[in-house]
Amino acid sequence: MKHGSECYLTLGSKDTWGFRQENWPLIDENTRLRMEEGPEYKTPHFYADYNLAKQLFSNFKIINIHQEIDYYEKQNGITESYHYHILIQKHERT
Repeated sequence: MKHGSECYLTLGSKDTWGFRQENWPLIDENTRLRMEEGPEYKTPHFYADYNLAKQLFSNFKIINIHQEIDYYEKQNGITESYHYHILIQKHERT
């Protein structure tokens, strides 16, 4: 990234349904193997909490971090999906 440039990104939140699935294999403290049938079956998913998001981007100016919730209706009810939306800026070189 060039000095002063910005990046907008999303991270899965540890509050989301997928991370709370204790029967899905935990690869490390932030990554679970998704075991729901479909296109992401057996695909590792990384999840963060607020403090980890701040730590991951500590070398940048964090302009904004907010968490959003999406709701998906399924046959067995409603599923919630939580994501962090993060806007960062590259620091000036000193």
